[in-house]
Amino acid sequence: MISLKINKQLVQAKPGQTLLQVATKQGIEIPTLCHLPGLEARSVCRICSVEVKGQSRLLPACSTVVEPNMEVETHSQKTLHARQVLLEFIIAEHGGLATLSPQVRAYAQTLGVTEARFYLQQSNTAVRNGSDYIRYQPDKCIHCDRCISACRDQRVINRANRGAAIRLTFGANDTPLAQTNCSSCGDCVAVCPSGALSEQG
Repeated sequence: MISLKINKQLVQAKPGQTLLQVATKQGIEIPTLCHLPGLEARSVCRICSVEVKGQSRLLPACSTVVEPNMEVETHSQKTLHARQVLLEFIIAEHGGLATLSPQVRAYAQTLGVTEARFYLQQSNTAVRNGSDYIRYQPDKCIHCDRCISACRDQRVINRANRGAAIRLTFGANDTPLAQTNCSSCGDCVAVCPSGALSEQG
């Protein structure tokens, strides 16, 4: 077993466990949007970032493996500020808090974020590139990569570009989902936290 401190409390962890796993077992809730048990940890949303003594930057709890004698703060002023800023970016990118999922709105309420202090140009918000079974609404996508991790059909869902131009693409050549080898299994819909991917009505 490995001994470390989380929020000044001495805890025990198994080798190979992540900070998120250990904190969750201790009843410490760390917010996360991209992490989902059973899926690869991609460390995309960074909402779960925590402060580790001796590190100059915040580390994602979902993918940081425990080490002996670590001292971790999950809700320090530095981590709370970082989470507030990240949420503001999400709100700004999607045109307001009301358009986002209940999970994101709940995190925003907990952190006291009611609006973004800046404006980001929204990309194309039309429903596009879907199939007869799955609808894709890019204006709702928070780019958490859950769908990419969950997709059973290799290379059906991908991520393109960075920053404000980031978006999901389908297939090898950014084709409509209906023209890929998607089996319409629904795994991407099941793990999407924002409603960007949903079943066709």
